[in-house]
Amino acid sequence: MCVYFESKSQCRDQIFFVANITYDLDIEKIELTVCVCKPAALQLLNRGLFPCAPRAPSLAVDLRLLEFVKTLFVRMAPNATAWCDALESFLHGRGYKLETRNSIRRRFSNSLLWYGSLVNAAKIHVASYLEETRTGLIAEGIIGTEDFEEEGLESGRGTRPVTVEEIDDEEDYHEQGLGADGPILEEIGEDEWTEEEDNNERPSLDERSESDDDRSPVEDDGQSTDERGSPNVPRSRPSEYLRQRCPLCFGGKDCHDPDTVADVIACLDACFTQKRRKNKDGRRDPSRTHPETVFIPEEDVISMRDFVEGRREGAKDGRQQGTRREAEEDGYEGNLKVPNSILNDCGESFGAADEKREAASTQFFVDTGLMALLCRHDRVLWLINMTTAGERQYYALALIKRLFEHLPPTMTVGILYDIGCQLHRSCVKWDFLSDVRDRITFGISVFHAYGHQWACQIIYHPRKCVGFGLTDGEGCERFWSAIKKLIPVLRVSGYHQRLYILDTQVKFLDDKSLHGLGAWLFRRWLQCEKKKTDAIAKLKSSGTSDDVLRREWAAQVSEQTRPAPRRTKNKGKIAVEQILALQKSESELKEAEAALEAQLLGEYDIDVDSGDVAVELSLIRKKIQAVSTRIQVKMRALGATERSNLQRLATSDYARLRMNAQALKKRIRDRLRQRKFELERLERAYRHTVNEKNLRTHTASQVKRREPGILSLARAYNKLCDELATLIRRRKALPGAVAPTRIAKDGLFKLDVDDDIWQDVGLDDSEDGRDGIPLWLGDDKVRDGIRARLEVDRCLEEEIRLSKERCSMQEWMIEEW
Repeated sequence: MCVYFESKSQCRDQIFFVANITYDLDIEKIELTVCVCKPAALQLLNRGLFPCAPRAPSLAVDLRLLEFVKTLFVRMAPNATAWCDALESFLHGRGYKLETRNSIRRRFSNSLLWYGSLVNAAKIHVASYLEETRTGLIAEGIIGTEDFEEEGLESGRGTRPVTVEEIDDEEDYHEQGLGADGPILEEIGEDEWTEEEDNNERPSLDERSESDDDRSPVEDDGQSTDERGSPNVPRSRPSEYLRQRCPLCFGGKDCHDPDTVADVIACLDACFTQKRRKNKDGRRDPSRTHPETVFIPEEDVISMRDFVEGRREGAKDGRQQGTRREAEEDGYEGNLKVPNSILNDCGESFGAADEKREAASTQFFVDTGLMALLCRHDRVLWLINMTTAGERQYYALALIKRLFEHLPPTMTVGILYDIGCQLHRSCVKWDFLSDVRDRITFGISVFHAYGHQWACQIIYHPRKCVGFGLTDGEGCERFWSAIKKLIPVLRVSGYHQRLYILDTQVKFLDDKSLHGLGAWLFRRWLQCEKKKTDAIAKLKSSGTSDDVLRREWAAQVSEQTRPAPRRTKNKGKIAVEQILALQKSESELKEAEAALEAQLLGEYDIDVDSGDVAVELSLIRKKIQAVSTRIQVKMRALGATERSNLQRLATSDYARLRMNAQALKKRIRDRLRQRKFELERLERAYRHTVNEKNLRTHTASQVKRREPGILSLARAYNKLCDELATLIRRRKALPGAVAPTRIAKDGLFKLDVDDDIWQDVGLDDSEDGRDGIPLWLGDDKVRDGIRARLEVDRCLEEEIRLSKERCSMQEWMIEEW
């Protein structure tokens, strides 16, 4: 309630009685005398309380309690309704009678909402002041000079930092964007501002401009910028935004090393579990943007989409003439090192195996997922809110483009993406990112490498590719796991509320990660040293010189990334293989026919009907006739060369066994890939499980169920390998034939990059008739030595990168403090 009376100071005073929720979860009633000189909100803040409304609050909450709830809601799914319901039940048990149901929820939610906005405003105010000082120091040439620590601010060349007490709060209140028209106090709905028992009018707020929504809260190192903070002039170091995102990657003085393939490493990935359902009217909630948002504006994503679609439509007509030639002959796309046939197989393999890339329903979801760009320290650089039914390349291109806008023109970047080979191919094919493509090294993330062909892994796997060290590129997967608790609550939230909560969670993870960067460096250094010691021991045991290993590795890469022969030859080979498969099926059907005929002529069980046997025999004979007809049709279509090959395969036990072994090995690879993706398929059914224990039990049972079939295939393959080795020893094989490598059962399901499951030694026609067997193919010690040599190289790269990151962290801290 409130009472009005005139005071001596010519102010119209009001007496308010405000309910206060204390830190001890009690309710106290406070009497306030309010006027223009002494507003209610200011008086409550002086008492350590936060009001639920700015003019006539009826509820105030202890600041310590709000800070506790704010801290709690970044460690669990935020749910103010459940919290207030529990609070009301608790207070009711202690004898407090509330007037209406949910009488606390709306007012407490308002207090929590604006308390968080006030905390963010204070942080941005401090950050803006620090950045203003930093800009002056950079302009004076103090930051980055060698005598910075010796002379520093005492030299008089820089601007003296002003203390907080010297700042005029009223003057800077609107200058720093903290007033009613600033980026923090945004216009909200009527329900969010007033409560049921407050009859006073809500104060009007000026709508902020669109440019404020998209503007970065921290300006960039004195560079001229456009309305979204993008640089118009070359930078001398990464933007302040990136330096704050990750001090280890972007906080150092030396931003480019000409001896390094990639100065920084980032990873890309999309997540389709972070969806948002459509609402009934299709409208968005009131605008509310986090002051430190990491989301790329919608208009930038749309601009990239239009550019990509326009470039592909424009280039489609020009590529029509080469389509027939590409269909017959394999080759390379531009300066790529992997043939088109291999890249095509990678695309088909991933589309069939990785179910995470299936289209999300746009019928029920208006926001279908997220795409993230993270540095190698698992710190988010930018996010994009996806609205399409699938993972489009223009999302990744928009993220990469934004990254280079904040980098100096000399810095190079390594990009790890689960389909990095396909993204690289599109950039070359359609000329995307033409201005920065020479500064990008593409790779594939470690976890998804097994979904690619071996020739693709040789070029794009981070353990084979120079420059990536021991980076795995799976930071996005760890980030998705960290925010999975938000899936249920964000599924039904508003558009702006969803982005704000995600930004808040990213900020919490950043603060948590920042304090652990030193421990991260120490832990990675110990892991690197252990790997390096083991790899050096293997390298010495191989007994092969370093020059020989590097020469043989180069020969292996050159041999295994050659374009495939003309497809007309492949078609003939495929036709021969199909005929052999049909002949084998015909043979099996004839054996079944003979067994059924013997059963009709002889004795059979009482429970077996002779009519059923006759019907089955008739069906078998029809199948035999159909298979024979198909064999004759395919035989007539064969040329002279294919007929000769068919005759050779039919009469050669070695050729027949090798063909069967090659088909069986391909089948094992496919089964292993499917097994690897089992966990991701089950993760989509997470909401159907009772708890985590049930999920783990169900996952284990599903994965174990696949193992016997894979092991059976592996045993059959090893048996064929033994038979082929026997034929080679008896000199019944082709000249120069090499026995294929058996598949070891130990570690079969790990699908390591260096496992023999990827090697087709002794199973490729191109190996026949070669002059001598190369060491990388026939010498086991050389092959082991190549693996060890590559691992040592990656460990050495990791050591150099960790040392630079340690220096970057120290230099960043010196500048900050």
